[in-house]
Amino acid sequence: AMEFLLSSPDLLAAVGGRRFDLVHTFISLQHMVSPLQTAYLAQFCDALKPGGKAWIHIPTMVDESRDPCNLEASIQAGGMQMHYTPAAAIQQVVEERGCDVKVQNRGGFGIGAGLS
Repeated sequence: AMEFLLSSPDLLAAVGGRRFDLVHTFISLQHMVSPLQTAYLAQFCDALKPGGKAWIHIPTMVDESRDPCNLEASIQAGGMQMHYTPAAAIQQVVEERGCDVKVQNRGGFGIGAGLS
C-alpha cells in the first residue's frame, strides 16, 4: 500500500513512529529553508527500515551570483521561493544518521538505511 503524508517538521510523530521501505520526495524540499531541508533529510533516515531506501530530489547547486533565499527576487521571478543546501552538507547530515548516500547529478539523492 502507498500512503501520502503531510507532516510538520516532526516527521516521526506524523507517522506514529512507523518505519518504511521507501521514503520519496520530489521537488518539494527546495521550497523549504536549508535548516528545514536538513531536518527532514535526517528524519527520512530515521524513518527507514533496515535496508530501506529513500529517493530525494533536491537542488544542490545554483548560480552563486544569485541569493537563493531572496524572497522578493523569487516573487518577482514568478512567485515561488527556492532554496538549496550544498551536496556536501546533505551528505554529512545523512551519514551522521547512519545512512549511506549516492548522489546522482540528475534526479536527486538515493539514501540507503543502515550502513554496516
